[in-house]
Amino acid sequence: MNTAYGKSFEAPRPGAWELDLTHFPRPSTKFVGDVFLGNFSRGFAEGTKLYGLLLSHLDYVQIHGFLYSAPRPVGAPESAKGPPPKPIFKLLTWFHPEIRARIKTSADAVQRRSWLQDLAYWDNEMKPRAIAENLAVQRVDPRSLDDAGLEGHLGAAYANAKNGVYRHGRFTITACLPIGDFLSHAKEWTGDPSHTLLRTVKGYSAVSTGVANEQVARLLSELRSNPAAAALLENGSPAEALDALRNSAGAVGEAARAWLDEVSYRVVTGYDLCDRFALELPQTLVDCLRAEIQPSPAREGQDAVESDVAKLRDRVPAAHRARFDELLADARAVYRLRDERDHYNDGWSTGLMRRAALEVGRRAAEAGRLAEPELIVDAAYDEMIALLRGQGGPSSDELRARAQWRATTDGTKVPQLLGFPPSAPPPAEWLPAPAARMARAIDIFLFNLFQPTQQESSAQVIRGIPVNSGVYEGPARIVLDSDDFAKVKQGDVLIARSTSPYFNVLLPLLGAIVTERGGALSHAAIVAREYGIPGVVGTKTAIGLIKDGQRVRVDGGAGEVRLLAP
Repeated sequence: MNTAYGKSFEAPRPGAWELDLTHFPRPSTKFVGDVFLGNFSRGFAEGTKLYGLLLSHLDYVQIHGFLYSAPRPVGAPESAKGPPPKPIFKLLTWFHPEIRARIKTSADAVQRRSWLQDLAYWDNEMKPRAIAENLAVQRVDPRSLDDAGLEGHLGAAYANAKNGVYRHGRFTITACLPIGDFLSHAKEWTGDPSHTLLRTVKGYSAVSTGVANEQVARLLSELRSNPAAAALLENGSPAEALDALRNSAGAVGEAARAWLDEVSYRVVTGYDLCDRFALELPQTLVDCLRAEIQPSPAREGQDAVESDVAKLRDRVPAAHRARFDELLADARAVYRLRDERDHYNDGWSTGLMRRAALEVGRRAAEAGRLAEPELIVDAAYDEMIALLRGQGGPSSDELRARAQWRATTDGTKVPQLLGFPPSAPPPAEWLPAPAARMARAIDIFLFNLFQPTQQESSAQVIRGIPVNSGVYEGPARIVLDSDDFAKVKQGDVLIARSTSPYFNVLLPLLGAIVTERGGALSHAAIVAREYGIPGVVGTKTAIGLIKDGQRVRVDGGAGEVRLLAP
C-alpha cells in the first residue's frame, strides 16, 4: 500500500499514474477537481484527434488534492501495461478502425500543416470568444448583487472557468507540435541541444512578458510625462495609490483604468482558486510600475537573434534548408499560443471565479457561517452554494483543515507513481512516416517541457538547464506560494519550484529566474527568454541549497547558479 502523511494513495483504476508536480507542487483545492479533470481531458482529446495522434487523452484523477495523470492510447484497454509487440502493433495499424483513421489524419495534417489553420481558428473564433465570455463575467460586480443574483453570478463564473480549462486543453497539441517538429529536425541536422535551438523563437511570444503590454506602455508614457501623476505611486498605501491612478482625470486615469481592467482579475501566483489575482497584490503592481518608470537596461535586439539563426541555418545541409525555413516559420507563428491559451482562458477565468467566491465567503462570514471569508476557496462549488444559502456546507474547522493540508504537505514526499510502472510509447519507427513525425515532435516537446537537468550540483554551484544567456548577481528571493510575492523587490533573483505563465507580473522586478523543475520549454524558460533576463531551470536542488536573501550569481549561458556570501 502507498501511504504518505498517514493517508493511502491508491490508483482508482488501472493505468500508469504519474504525479503532476510541475503545475501543482502542493495539494490543490476542490475547485481543481470540479473544473479541471473532465474539461481539460475533453479538450486535450479533441486536439489529439485533430492531428491523428495515437494518444487518445490524458486521464486525470485527484487524490488527496494531488493530481495524477495516466496516458490513454487509442485502442488500448486500461489494463494494458505497455505497447504490444511490434508484429501485433503493425496489425493494429492496418485493421483497427480508429488507429487506421488516425494514421490517415496524421498524414493529412502534415500535408496541410493543420496547426496554422488551427491557429487561425484560435485567433478568429476561440480567442475572441474567450475574451467576450471573461469580460461578461468581469463586468458584473459581485458586491452589487443580492444573494440570488450572487448565486447566479457564481454559477456563471463557474461555467466560464470550465470553458476556459476546456479551451486550454483543446489547443495544447496545436501549441506543442510545430515547436517539437522544428526541434526534432533541427537537432538531427545540427546536433545542437534544444535550449540552443530555442533561441530561434525568441521574440515571438509577446504575451509571455505581459498580457497588458500595450496598456502598461501607455500608462507608463503618461506617468513619465506627468510627474504629479507619477508621485501618486509614492502616496499612501499601494491600494490607495492604485485607486488614485484609477480615479485620475484625463489621459492618466484613462490609461490606468485600461491597464487595471486588463490585469486586475487574472491569477498571478499559480493555477488554483487559492492563488491570488493581481489586484490582491497591490504592492507588487505598484513596485512594478515604479521599476518601469525608470529607464530599463538595454536588452538584446532581434537583429542579434536573426544573426544567430542565419549562422545556424548555414550549418543545416543545403538539401534541408527550405524545410528548415518552413519548420521555423511555423514554430514562430504558433509559439505565442502556448501562453495565450493560458492567459485568455483559465488564467483569467480562475481569477474571476475567485472574486465571486470571495464575495460568497464574505457574506457567509458576516452571517456567522464562516470564521473568515478566505476559507471559501477550499470549498467545492456545491458547498459554496450551500454556505451562501445557509443550507449547511462544511464548517470553518473543516475548511481550515483543508487549507492546512494544502499549505504544509510536500508533493515530493507523496508517491510519485501509482499503478503500473510507466512505459514508453511504441517507437516512432513502427509508424508510417507522417505519424512517426508527429510522435517524435510530441516526444521531444514533452521531454523539454518536464525534464530537469541531468547534471549534479555542488554545495557552491547549482547546475541546471540554460535558457537565456547573460550573467546577473543579486539577492535570491524564494517564492513558494502567494504570500511570498510581496517579498520580491527590484533586482531580486526569483527562486521557485516552478512558475506558472502568470508569474510574468513580476518581470519588471527580476534580475534573473531560477527554478527546480521544468525544462527548456517550461513557462519559466519561455518568460526568461522573451523578457531577456538570465534563466536557469530544472536545477532540482535550488531551494534546498539557497537561503532566502542570499547573494547569488546566475549564469544563464552556462546554466549555473553560484552561491556567494550569505
